[in-house]
Amino acid sequence: MAAPFAQLQQRVNDADISHLSNRSFLINGSYVDGAFDNEFIDVGMVESQAPVFECREIDIGIVTQGMTVTSGDDAYKVRGIRPDGTGLVKLVLEKQ
Repeated sequence: MAAPFAQLQQRVNDADISHLSNRSFLINGSYVDGAFDNEFIDVGMVESQAPVFECREIDIGIVTQGMTVTSGDDAYKVRGIRPDGTGLVKLVLEKQ
């Protein structure tokens, strides 16, 4: 049985994804709901965008850098995997 705090974390993550999901990605053969953001970044004098997809870590299975994930007609290569330690993970993406 999970500790009470771990159970609470899971309920909060479920509510977060349930209410804030704005996109689904096909990852490892399954559709995963999550929050997609195409963040604007400015490093020095270079402007760029950094697409990021946040979802439940348990939903994505094994994801590795360099693998391709899709959403509709858009394909992205996974460039970074950032688990937050609470059961959510951010996939840093690069549009293909």
